[in-house]
Amino acid sequence: MIQFPLAEVAIQRDFIGINDRKNSVVIMAHQTLDDGFFNALRWLLPRKMIEFKRVLLHSSCVVGKNGLAYFFLGASGAGKTTVTELSKTRTVWGDDMNVLDFAAGKLSAEAGALGQRYFSSSLFAQPFQVGGFFWLKKSERNFLRRLDRAKSSMCLLSSCANLFWSESLADLAPEVLQAVKEISESHPVYELEFNLTGDFWDHVESTRDRN
Repeated sequence: MIQFPLAEVAIQRDFIGINDRKNSVVIMAHQTLDDGFFNALRWLLPRKMIEFKRVLLHSSCVVGKNGLAYFFLGASGAGKTTVTELSKTRTVWGDDMNVLDFAAGKLSAEAGALGQRYFSSSLFAQPFQVGGFFWLKKSERNFLRRLDRAKSSMCLLSSCANLFWSESLADLAPEVLQAVKEISESHPVYELEFNLTGDFWDHVESTRDRN
């Protein structure tokens, strides 16, 4: 990532992008919906979305049997895709990038059509009430632990996709921090230890009764 005084420039293997919060230019080698196209969108869109009270979360998202949308967070390899594969008859929105709308103090989830493994066009722009956020930890057991406000904020902040902290985009930082504050204050974040039985869903879908 190279920074210039008036704009941020991204030079990656499949696209070149220039963004100054007002104007954006993206150059790609192919005019097709390949990885380069989606990588460019994942680089550019989060900066625009935050202005409209939306964040792109690096997450998997599943709608439970109770009709609530659950976000599963964690670093690569934490088990986001595994959770979707253990969701049985529940509706999977995506295993990589999903949209969280926090406008008007209410949280809703929307599918992110950004090249991820799971996506159904019938879900596009269809909002669902958020049931909770879960930081994943693979384990031999299924166990849920509510995180304190500081750890909750760290988990949410680290999951906000591609919101870089550069000098040229310094004005973005307060917006992101405010977003994380609003989200963590309205919904608890849990650490979810889970195994491959799928029984962790009993814990996840019961969190509404605990709040």
